[in-house]
Amino acid sequence: MNANINFYIRASLKALALFIAFNVVLVFVDPMPVIARLSVYNWLVPGRERLPHARQPSREYGVTTSNLDVMFNTHVIHGRVKTADEYRVVVLGDSAAWGWKLRPAETMVGAMNAQNLITPDGRKVRVYNLGYPIASAMRDLLLLDYAMRYRPDMIIWMVTFETLNDKTRFDHPLVRDNGTQVRSLNERYSLEADPALWELGYRDRTLFGLRRKIMADAFRLQLYGLPWAATGIDHDYFSPYDRVSRDLKEGDLFYDIPPKTLNEDEMTWDVVAAMHQLAGERPLLIVNEPILIADGKNSDVRYNNVYPRWIFDQYRALMLSKSAQEGWNYLDLWDLIPPDQFTDNEFHMTPNANRILARSIEAWMIEQWAKPEAAMKSP
Repeated sequence: MNANINFYIRASLKALALFIAFNVVLVFVDPMPVIARLSVYNWLVPGRERLPHARQPSREYGVTTSNLDVMFNTHVIHGRVKTADEYRVVVLGDSAAWGWKLRPAETMVGAMNAQNLITPDGRKVRVYNLGYPIASAMRDLLLLDYAMRYRPDMIIWMVTFETLNDKTRFDHPLVRDNGTQVRSLNERYSLEADPALWELGYRDRTLFGLRRKIMADAFRLQLYGLPWAATGIDHDYFSPYDRVSRDLKEGDLFYDIPPKTLNEDEMTWDVVAAMHQLAGERPLLIVNEPILIADGKNSDVRYNNVYPRWIFDQYRALMLSKSAQEGWNYLDLWDLIPPDQFTDNEFHMTPNANRILARSIEAWMIEQWAKPEAAMKSP
């Protein structure tokens, strides 16, 4: 009996020691890159056409995660080897680019891929949707930095004032939850830093602290791969919604800010410069994305319920001036789409509106390729 008790005590102590040792290793070694590679996407099921984001996982067959390895390993760009005959374009932006209330084929990226464009040197244009809900320039720099490993030939960046407003620089879950990568970008490009950027503490790096990341961010997303592949549903396109109002609220406040002169230092010009540095010789097109220009009550004071005219007009003037000064490729398409082509808010558009937007961007691409100095080499 005593021998049995001693055996169980020794076995328990060994198990406890191994558990403690394993947790000590996790403090210093991040297991998520390895776990992220254990993906059903791009082999058992196809890669997703857009980065995973879901408010209702059981209905949208996806999970919202902040782990970049997990996010990109589900995406079609991760599984598609770039061949010599592919001209690879990546699109960054907010929920309008991602395609809120739309199927992937109904987005601007879907409309561009449907055109089957061919470059002058005979390569097939393939466009990849790397948009993600909620506007943030720093978030887009973070995503582009990761996406460069997939060797894009061109970058299209959909922006609006909220993207480039300095107050939204760190105000995004992906930015807050990837503090190490963001700090690295800040140092690499001499960007404004935020000492409050979230960083994993020792407890968060243990198996106990990582259980949500491991289970929710990785394994649950893999489990949803099969129903997603069977149905093609990755977003709630079915629920009814109220169309955005073309009658606007009173007043000229931008949130709680009264009319004032918009200063240069309120814009994230340093992040825009970093995007260009990261892009290198690849063409980077900044597109001021279409917004709802309401035509109802109070539309003489506001363009919509987000933007009063005073702030958006100043933002456009600053963008036009700065782009000309720095030599940035810039398309100002803010007024391209009529008001009846917006869906549930001031930025989300119908499939038809996205086709119109796609044609305008394609026209710029074709013009770019036609320039004598256009470089068509693949990186």
